[in-house]
Amino acid sequence: MKSILLLIFLISFIGITQTTETPTKKEQRQEKKEIRRAKKDSLQSLPIGSYFTFDLLKLLPAEAPRITLGYVHSINNKWSAGTTLGIGTSDFIFSYKENYTSWELRPQVVYNLGNRRRFHHFLSAEVFYITHKETLFNNEFIPVNTQNGAIEAIAYDRADFERLKYGITLNYGEIINFSKTLALRTIIGGGIRFKDNIYSNLLNPRATESDTFLFNNLYAKEGFLIGFEFNVSLQLIYKL
Repeated sequence: MKSILLLIFLISFIGITQTTETPTKKEQRQEKKEIRRAKKDSLQSLPIGSYFTFDLLKLLPAEAPRITLGYVHSINNKWSAGTTLGIGTSDFIFSYKENYTSWELRPQVVYNLGNRRRFHHFLSAEVFYITHKETLFNNEFIPVNTQNGAIEAIAYDRADFERLKYGITLNYGEIINFSKTLALRTIIGGGIRFKDNIYSNLLNPRATESDTFLFNNLYAKEGFLIGFEFNVSLQLIYKL
């Protein structure tokens, strides 16, 4: 009888130890992965209210770089409105350009597609107005007056260039949270733009053959132009 009771006790003890044994390494890794995923989901589900923006792409050394700051105000869970202001100058930044100044004003209306989702998707409409002045050297452009096709392009040693551009774009974007205060805002879209390029004070102007590169250059053509505006933006945002 004692031996039977001892056998029952041993079987019960083995069963208990098996059910309480330490999880395997695979199970531990899976548990840690689930914890990280839960933290990430919790972070990305943070609500988005009002925030400041800083455009990272506009800082890159390009044809018209600018420091661009903005503010977007939350009206309710669906709608927001704001504006961005950009400035570029060779006086205290972008010194690799000669006599360069550029201003940008870009009001926007934002419609949030979802509230408290993992990624905050939105649609927006932006109206933009940009001015750009600069002194250019050793380049060429296609003039407004080609004298009935007799002049393909004009080359110069030095010229004052002025550009005025305005229009509207429709965009799609998303906000990815890094923390409760910092996030990344991406935008891509397109629309229509109106542009007027003006050349003046040309030094040593001369007729030349046009280069195919001109057609992909914002300085390429003189005069008033209507075309497609491609809009892409990568912004660091600080949430209030």
